[in-house]
Amino acid sequence: MNEPHPPPPITQAGVMSLLSLDETVGLERIRRGARLAVGEEYLELDHLDHGVRRMRPTTPIDMACVLARRAVQESTWASICARLPPVSAAPAAVHRAREGDDPR
Repeated sequence: MNEPHPPPPITQAGVMSLLSLDETVGLERIRRGARLAVGEEYLELDHLDHGVRRMRPTTPIDMACVLARRAVQESTWASICARLPPVSAAPAAVHRAREGDDPR
């Protein structure tokens, strides 16, 4: 018997296709506004392989390439997260160092 294959990892275009019109409008408002709040969760649309990120005070961020969790409904966020590619250890370690996290 063939085992079902998981769906392929989601792409930036795939993420955008899951957004409702209201979510797209909300995303555009956030992109034009100020920075994300410290602790706020987001995805870097250009680096979905980094997984869900949490905003830190020193995080340099390009708001044009960000999907803030608050911009979408929980069901949409869950659908996107379920299809994210596996996060490799290397990018996470690099980002922890860049963001000042203690890697221990």
